[in-house]
Amino acid sequence: MSMAVIRAGIPCSDHDVKRYLESNEMALYHPFVAYMSSLPQWDGIDRVSPLAQRVSSLDLWVRGFHRWMLGMAAQWMGKTGVGQWANSVAPILVSSR
Repeated sequence: MSMAVIRAGIPCSDHDVKRYLESNEMALYHPFVAYMSSLPQWDGIDRVSPLAQRVSSLDLWVRGFHRWMLGMAAQWMGKTGVGQWANSVAPILVSSR
């Protein structure tokens, strides 16, 4: 980024770019929040459970994966009541294949 600015004839250093990016001058952007906010209203169709069932149809797995996925999305969206480390783990898939 600093090289593009220098090529444009503006004197700056890497420190200037870092200072700008970490300042209040830079608008906050969260790609997941931007994506989720751009989606239409939920149509009531559960898409997480069929995704989980592609791995296993065991009820415990489907319910656990569903809960984990919804919790992860809520955490990424910054929903209140969801701890900072609420989803600091991920399911590990093990297969004989």
